[in-house]
Amino acid sequence: MGGAPALRRRAARRVPIASLTIKEKGFTYSAALRKAEVTWDDKSLDAFIADPQKAIPGNVMPFPGVADAKQRTEIIDYLKTVK
Repeated sequence: MGGAPALRRRAARRVPIASLTIKEKGFTYSAALRKAEVTWDDKSLDAFIADPQKAIPGNVMPFPGVADAKQRTEIIDYLKTVK
């Protein structure tokens, strides 16, 4: 998985974005993500995966989202298994 290093380790627990390291393995978070007051849980992950721009306006993630709710649930369930 690429693109969102914070999500793969945060899916199983609630961690505010502001508490994340701003740069992780060469990935620089946008100002919108750094300023976002989101706690990653199933609901916020689902919204972000469905439509990143709607969930956190101004983020620069070049990802259109996943429209299918079942696929989003499967992604979130997978993220919970990744350490």
